Amino acid sequence: MMADKNSFIRLYKDDPTDGRTDGTLISLDDDLSTPVQATVNASKEETAKQKLALRCESGYITNADTTIWFKGANADKWSVSLTEDGTYSSTLIISDAIGDKNVTFWVAAHGVTGELPDVDTTVKIKVSTNIKKLVA
Repeated sequence: MMADKNSFIRLYKDDPTDGRTDGTLISLDDDLSTPVQATVNASKEETAKQKLALRCESGYITNADTTIWFKGANADKWSVSLTEDGTYSSTLIISDAIGDKNVTFWVAAHGVTGELPDVDTTVKIKVSTNIKKLVA
């Protein structure tokens, strides 16, 4: 899974820490260099969870709700939650402002009985928000 290109807010993977600036930038648009990946056994209806983070470029901050969702042929096999053990759904809304430090959340990929083995590169994680430049 990839993210849409945005100059001001980015997604990170590889166990990012809330409130820090660590993590690996998730590949953008059709660049599959560092996508979000999940392996599940569909016959066991497995779910694979992983922590991701959002953060703005230095000097910018969100000034509205930030909405996260999935788009693509198999978007219904992905869900998102603010916490690992929280309620997962197709959409997550983060009301707190997001600045240049990680705001973490969790995504889950779900295997469905009868699903054939596949490498799906059609799903993208989408982020919608308003961003403003910080005034010094």
